[in-house]
Amino acid sequence: MNNKKGVSPLIATVMIVGIVIALSFLVTTWITGSVEDTIDDTDCEMEAQERCSELTSAVKLSVNGAGNKLIVSNEGATDIKGLNVVHYDKDGNSNSGSEFDLSAYKSNINTSIGSSDIAFKVFMVGTDADELCSVECSPVLLEL
Repeated sequence: MNNKKGVSPLIATVMIVGIVIALSFLVTTWITGSVEDTIDDTDCEMEAQERCSELTSAVKLSVNGAGNKLIVSNEGATDIKGLNVVHYDKDGNSNSGSEFDLSAYKSNINTSIGSSDIAFKVFMVGTDADELCSVECSPVLLEL
C-alpha cells in the first residue's frame, strides 16, 4: 500500500516561493507609501519655513509720532494671516493683543502703547501655498 500523507516537496516549495513573493510585494508597497508621505511632509514644512522667512522680513514695527500707537506694516507682496502682537513692560509682564490679518503693502495701527511698554513681538504662522501645513514663524521684535 502506498499511503502518502502530506504535500509533495515540489508543491511545498512552490507554495513557499509564492508566499515570499506576496509578502515582499506587501512590504515594498508599505515602505514606498511611508517614504512618499515623509517626503511630502518634509516638502510642505520646508515651503512653510520659506514662507516664514518672507513674512518675518516683510513685517516692520514702528511707533507713531506721538509715541502712543504701535504701527505694524507688511512691506511684502504676501498677505499675512493670524498676526498677534505681544507687549512687554519693563517688569517683564506680557499682554497679548487679538489676532489680525494684514494685506500686502499695508499698515495697521494695531494698539495703544502703555507708558511702561518697552518691547513688542509679532507672532505669526507661515503656511505653504496650498495651506495644507503650517509652521510658527520666529517672532519679529521691536524694542523701545
